[in-house]
Amino acid sequence: MEEEMHLFFQCPVAKAVWLASPWSVRWDNNHMASLEDYLSILAKLMGKLPIHREDQDKFLLFASLAFDTLWKFQNKVLFKGKMIALNDEVNALFTRFREFLCMPSKAKHSSTPNQTASSWFPPPNGFIKVNTNMALRDGEASLGLVSRNHLGKLVKVEVVREKIHSLEVAEATVILHAVHMAAEEGYSQVLCESDSNAVIQSITNPDMPSVHWSTFCFSRKIAEFCSRYRNIRFAWTPRNLNKLAYYMAEWGLSNTESSLVHLLSFSTEFTNILKQDCGDFHTQIDSLASYCICVNASFG
Repeated sequence: MEEEMHLFFQCPVAKAVWLASPWSVRWDNNHMASLEDYLSILAKLMGKLPIHREDQDKFLLFASLAFDTLWKFQNKVLFKGKMIALNDEVNALFTRFREFLCMPSKAKHSSTPNQTASSWFPPPNGFIKVNTNMALRDGEASLGLVSRNHLGKLVKVEVVREKIHSLEVAEATVILHAVHMAAEEGYSQVLCESDSNAVIQSITNPDMPSVHWSTFCFSRKIAEFCSRYRNIRFAWTPRNLNKLAYYMAEWGLSNTESSLVHLLSFSTEFTNILKQDCGDFHTQIDSLASYCICVNASFG
């Protein structure tokens, strides 16, 4: 029990996580001798911690995510021998927290095809769907963009590398790249999908910011650009329906190729993910050699 108490509440990393919460929790202000003492406070917050009654559910959500983060943090360090960037882990925690807060209700999910489907779903006739995702490591972000038409046919795949330290900023940046790419390519109607619900909410509902101020600057740029280029829609999609964009983002972190890279230079994993991504929908993946991936030269 003492080990769990130290891991979740008393170690320097745990203290930093709790202090960084929206409620700036300092457990040192309470005199607890056991793990049960801490849990009893979580079970009855009022009068114990500076949490307003209307914030109790939000705080308990944050607490559950903090426990999960700290547990995984320990496992990565002790059992996998990984060096962990604390700032990246905390940013990831807050990104998850904001996404849960902005999670659409069950009723909304049931009315949106791509939120209930088990595979990627094509856009309406005449639209280009651009799926975006990112991968982040040691302050270097790889941004993946995958464009497909209403037939499921690949139109363009792009990987952009930039120096970014925040997961949320990276998610917003890749969407900004997507809208600029759509304008440059002359797409008349565009549906942009991301699995970062918090960022999508900040774009579609800017009067109720759901992201950090540094991310909101990018969301505002996207909204301002789209006020001139009106045929762009934004939608959240679950991570499991956004695999191809994530694959490309991950590929960008581990490869240094630049210029145009033929898809056939990839392993069959790309093709397999493309097939899985589309599920039963008949996607046109023949003659992949005719498609190219645009990759910028370096992180900048």
